Amino acid sequence: MQHTFLMTYTNGPLGISNNKSKIIKRVSNEYRSFSRFRTRV
Repeated sequence: MQHTFLMTYTNGPLGISNNKSKIIKRVSNEYRSFSRFRTRV
């Protein structure tokens, strides 16, 4: 608990990017080619 008040950064941005990549991966089942998936990511 004390560590939360001492440090000024959080892992929020990392969680957002991780969630975004998971959503893109879930939707990527619709892509026929891997190159289109890569351009999306």
